[in-house]
Amino acid sequence: MNGPIFTNINQHWAHFLERDIPSDAPDVQVSEMKRAFAAGAISGLQLAISKITRDQIMQHVKDIKALALAKEQK
Repeated sequence: MNGPIFTNINQHWAHFLERDIPSDAPDVQVSEMKRAFAAGAISGLQLAISKITRDQIMQHVKDIKALALAKEQK
């Protein structure tokens, strides 16, 4: 896989936001994309769950929830 390596969900979201969502996108579009991004992250985490520890899983879930609930739009 090519491209940047991210160490947390916020870095990945920031990259996705910059690369894939137009800078003039309405706030509602950014908010909906953020929720969809978080749902995808949770799905990916569930697929990888057998390869990481419970503490790592809980940290990722916490980070994903915080991202999905964050008030900032861009």
